[in-house]
Amino acid sequence: MPSEQNKWEIERLKEKEKEEKRLREEHEKRLRELERFRIETVERLKTLFNKIKDIESSNQFVSKTFFTVILGGLVTAVGALLKWLMG
Repeated sequence: MPSEQNKWEIERLKEKEKEEKRLREEHEKRLRELERFRIETVERLKTLFNKIKDIESSNQFVSKTFFTVILGGLVTAVGALLKWLMG
């Protein structure tokens, strides 16, 4: 028959086992939450990257258009100046 000390030791081990199980479950829950956060973050970063690429494309188009307008204006101004000087 188990002595009082053995009973106490068995109870202590059972409590310790319950606590370890509770901690393990909490840890698993945190890991699941972290994985969910990682997936959401990756998706947000992909979306952000795609938006930045779209902005870069728009910027390049605007820059090219601006350069073309300025160049066209300069050619027209030089042409008009030459016509006026020869005129």
